[in-house]
Amino acid sequence: MKPVLIGTTYEGGRPDFLEKLLPIVDYLEFSPDSLATSRNGVASINPEKLAELKEVNNKVDFLVHGVGLSIGSYDGVSKNYLKLLDELFENLDLKWHSEHLAYMFVEGINLGTMVTLPRTNETLSMVCDRVNIIQERYKIPFLLENVVSLLPEYHSHYSHADFLNRICDNTGCGLILDIYNLQCDAYNHGLNIESFLKELNCNHIKEFHLASGYMDSGFMTDIHAGLTSDTTLNLTQQILDSYRPANLEAITYELLDEFVERVGQEAIVNELEKLKVLFYEKSLATC
Repeated sequence: MKPVLIGTTYEGGRPDFLEKLLPIVDYLEFSPDSLATSRNGVASINPEKLAELKEVNNKVDFLVHGVGLSIGSYDGVSKNYLKLLDELFENLDLKWHSEHLAYMFVEGINLGTMVTLPRTNETLSMVCDRVNIIQERYKIPFLLENVVSLLPEYHSHYSHADFLNRICDNTGCGLILDIYNLQCDAYNHGLNIESFLKELNCNHIKEFHLASGYMDSGFMTDIHAGLTSDTTLNLTQQILDSYRPANLEAITYELLDEFVERVGQEAIVNELEKLKVLFYEKSLATC
């Protein structure tokens, strides 16, 4: 395995917090959607947030993690999102970018959440075509992330892991494996994590996401609202030990901006330092 880098999400506009993060993290990950502002009904990247990122682009790597591409929408991906992504590529040096394997829009209507795709031959072909277009457009590595299933299982031609394998095999894209999302699917829908991991080609994984959430009416949600639980950290270590994803490069701690002050900046810094000890330093010892 390569040395594993440690980073976190950052949505801009918190210069004091950014100053604390820079000495600790190897990279920052942000979403075009969270950096966007709307003027006269047209979305663009907030110029103040863009200037803030440009100022530190020589000090830290940048990863882009999209929310609004809606790569699984039958009527096409979001053109507004592509405009935001174009603007970031024109102004920043980006290491790689990613998106959720899901859809958010139906006939132009925003569902307000990400919905998983039916794992059918038609969907596989559609997603692969779109991944190829995205990769040709931007010329840097592109990753897809597993998302929490909000709905019961669709009729599918492929298992969860096989579907991911086929997308990666057919397009050459990589994966973000969200560890907490696996736990949510196990709790909510009975996903057998061990069977999933045995079937998944873990060499497609380039990045891990670590996060947390809370229970809502008996449903385990992926809200990015707090520190990473010990169960999530233990599962992460188990995956590293048992499956040794050879192309893993980064582990990202995710936290929504609205929870930064609730969790506390110092607690977040301590979390990142803990992750560096658990995963970065150990990865150096095994290289």
